[in-house]
Amino acid sequence: MTGSSALRTLVTALAATLTVALHPVAAVADPAPRVLSGTLTVRTGEPVPDASLSLSDGHGSSATVHTGPDGAYSLSVTDTGAPFTLTGGGGATAPGLSTGWNFHTAGFALPADRTARLVLPTATLTVRVRGGSGHAPLPGARLTMPEVYGPADLGDMNAVYLTPGRADGVTGADGDASFPEFRGGFADHRWLAYVQPPAGSGLYQTAIEIGAMDADVVYRDVWLPDPVHLTGTIRAADGAPVPGVTLRSCDPLEVACPTGTSGPDGRYSLPVLPPPYQFQLDIGGGVGMPPWSTISGVHEQAADAGMDITLPPTVTTTVVVRDAAGAALPGAGVYPPRTYRSMPVPGFGDLTVATGHALVSTSAAGSAAFPLFAGASAQGVPGQVWLPGNHSPQPDVSFAFPDTQSPSDPGDVDFQASRPLTVIVGAGPAATRPPVLVLPTAVEVEADSPLGTYQVGYPGTAMDAADGARPVTCDAPGTFPIGVTAVTCRSTDTAGNTVTGSFPVTVRDTLLPVLTVPADVTVAATQRTGARFSYQATARDHHGNPLSVYCETASGTLFALGSTPVYCEAGDSEGHVTWRTFTVTVAFAWSGVTQPVNPDGSSVFVLGTTVPVRFRLTGDSAPVTNAFVKIYLVRLGAAITGTDDELVYTDTPDSGKTFRYNPATGGYEFNLNRATTMSRTGTYELTVDFGDGQPQAGVRFSLR
Repeated sequence: MTGSSALRTLVTALAATLTVALHPVAAVADPAPRVLSGTLTVRTGEPVPDASLSLSDGHGSSATVHTGPDGAYSLSVTDTGAPFTLTGGGGATAPGLSTGWNFHTAGFALPADRTARLVLPTATLTVRVRGGSGHAPLPGARLTMPEVYGPADLGDMNAVYLTPGRADGVTGADGDASFPEFRGGFADHRWLAYVQPPAGSGLYQTAIEIGAMDADVVYRDVWLPDPVHLTGTIRAADGAPVPGVTLRSCDPLEVACPTGTSGPDGRYSLPVLPPPYQFQLDIGGGVGMPPWSTISGVHEQAADAGMDITLPPTVTTTVVVRDAAGAALPGAGVYPPRTYRSMPVPGFGDLTVATGHALVSTSAAGSAAFPLFAGASAQGVPGQVWLPGNHSPQPDVSFAFPDTQSPSDPGDVDFQASRPLTVIVGAGPAATRPPVLVLPTAVEVEADSPLGTYQVGYPGTAMDAADGARPVTCDAPGTFPIGVTAVTCRSTDTAGNTVTGSFPVTVRDTLLPVLTVPADVTVAATQRTGARFSYQATARDHHGNPLSVYCETASGTLFALGSTPVYCEAGDSEGHVTWRTFTVTVAFAWSGVTQPVNPDGSSVFVLGTTVPVRFRLTGDSAPVTNAFVKIYLVRLGAAITGTDDELVYTDTPDSGKTFRYNPATGGYEFNLNRATTMSRTGTYELTVDFGDGQPQAGVRFSLR
């Protein structure tokens, strides 16, 4: 389940809990008007304008407003005696907020007018990404952040949940990326943030755990070290190379798993991630090897190392299946258990060798052969036999699989079945017959949400010839998704005989409301912080009647730069609820870098002179004169790749990293020279960052 899905499930569960717990409230004979008013601010006191606040008792008394420029709000409702809940979100213009934040309070009574000062506990999470052996800042790394949600203090109220909204980002030239968060959350929860290194860096993706925010400013350091390599040769016990062995190493969270494959000479080279790493060799039925076998271990290795592996000798264990009269049974299915053994590797300790397993049919002589590694143990797990004609998931009999095999003692088994060929499962003495299981042929129900439904009932009985009625247990999900789910049930008698059966559960969605929301859309920024975007979301119940739609980020809200997921929900009077999401992306429309810097990288300037970097905002973004745009510069090398000599410019250089708007030209400018790290000849690459999350291609130029 994704972070967003988990949040929706939590909200739905909390809402259901509150409704069940608080619904039985005596009705008020004469409903009275009530006003909830106050201000909405962030932790540092700045107001949060244009936020959407909704107050509702779930029984028809509700009100929705947007906060004013000073964060003030006033909600007028009618007190029906039912508890009210307050929800809010949007309004990303205040410091420390991102579009998509929202909260939901517990139910509370409103017997009189009330003033409530709402304070969002804003905090900042800064992730510092370093890479390589020098721990240098790693610009251009992309971070995918989770929603760190949970209960929190909102000043005069408490939130059942509070989430800052998802916020992805890219590290700047200093390797840092900062994200708006809220203090609070579930202290025992951990969320994963993924760190993707820049393309071509030679580094691998990783992840870090993010916990509840316990301070106003939290720093997390991430180091992406250069991978080291394991190299060596894989050989069979007789010294012959083993080709086609797939190797892989994984970081502890198994976010990235580089692979390698042994060649015809058995040689391999495997990139290894930061210690401690896990590695696994998938033998995959290589020449002379047992099929589906693996070798695995965990090791710490901080430098390149060699690991030669000599596999244990193989043996062939033969299982012979006979009927009660002693005659061989061809066509029986034999399924051995997975076997294990340890294997010492110099410098790496004991690795675990696991032998694969597969169903094998007996030959005309009633035998089935299995290649295994010598010294492997089934660890007490029995083998299983399906007699000819049995196509059910339940085997007919089990047998003791040998725990130790060696070339001199392969552990062959001569197994005489207790049932003749003409006897199928359920026949024979009562002590050896499993119970008779009765299950429904199929079950069909209606969904009550887009997740499906948990309200599925089905009968299941089992009767045993010796024990009588036996309990039935079924493997079923907590929530049945829309579609078909197979439910498997089983019953076991006191003698250990088990019967298994299954049936389908079909969940239909013909009664869910039909909710229509816009497709994902990209709009041009019309002011420094984003753009207002209006949209329409509609819903109808299964009778065709229109329904009210609640969206976390209201139509007409000022959407911040970047991508904002909008969650919309609609429910009918019968308790059916559905939801949909769409994404609004706000980005600046611009011309690209203009003269005198050629966008194709051919420009050559003189060292010590000024390099004017210019661009214009275009389309709906053209009127914006105060955009916060940064420039980043990196030297690519000493070679001069440009071909066109440009004029010599001596304009006053700019300091810092921020472009300035020139009203005379109607564009943005930044003058680079020696003062902005251009101290050597060579080729440079500049990148323009609008802060809208949209990657921009770098533009190159040369200095001679």
